[in-house]
Amino acid sequence: MTEWHEKRGELHTSYSYRDFDRRFIYRLRNSGSSPAYANGRITFEIDLEPGATWHACGDYLLVQGARIRASRRSYAPEHHDTAVDRLQRQWLSQATALTSANEDVYRLYRQAVEDMGALRLFDHDFAPDVWVPAAGVPWFVTIFGRDSLMVSLQNMLVHAGNAGHALWSGIASAEHAAQVVARLLQPDMWSGWGIWTLAASNPAYNPFAYQRGSVWPHDNGIIALGFKRHGFAAEAARVFRDISEAASYFVGYWPPEL
Repeated sequence: MTEWHEKRGELHTSYSYRDFDRRFIYRLRNSGSSPAYANGRITFEIDLEPGATWHACGDYLLVQGARIRASRRSYAPEHHDTAVDRLQRQWLSQATALTSANEDVYRLYRQAVEDMGALRLFDHDFAPDVWVPAAGVPWFVTIFGRDSLMVSLQNMLVHAGNAGHALWSGIASAEHAAQVVARLLQPDMWSGWGIWTLAASNPAYNPFAYQRGSVWPHDNGIIALGFKRHGFAAEAARVFRDISEAASYFVGYWPPEL
């Protein structure tokens, strides 16, 4: 259940079932104009004079029964450099750097590295540079088996993929690799912005279905690695280029899961 508390400027989302109770509170502070909530979105009406500025801060609280966990950061200036901020900067400084004449590639990669650091579950840190990632945001902010393992693999510059798994994992023999590459780049498998999970010629194909035709950007990463592993560098570059161009159409270079 989601409730908007207008006077307090708070959005409450809760789920309760028997003895299970969890709540998420998003609290707005110091906003330059009053917030409004409708159709699942918090919006502000902003009217700025030339040279004027506008500002808003948001805190979140996680509620587990009687236990309340506040945000590690506050809108207060003295809280703008926390231990979490320092660990994130350390992560960014140690991550592999990439430069490219293609601005879309550069921005996409930089955003991906920052997002990877944002998945860190600080409560499970083993050391400043040894940590466990959540499975994803916003629904899987926990250690979630396969997905957490895949995120960890992505941290090693390895990504995941469906039909192309055979190339990356080594299951496909070298003599069959060319056939697999050629098949994945056929018009009914290649969308122009990535490789589909199911051929468009298949009767079950649906480009909006989870595993029956959608394009998974992270899966295409491992397909490209599989191409490269077997010597198909140009084909790997084609996948990377087109996924990067597709990402440029999303705000913040945040392509969806699929």
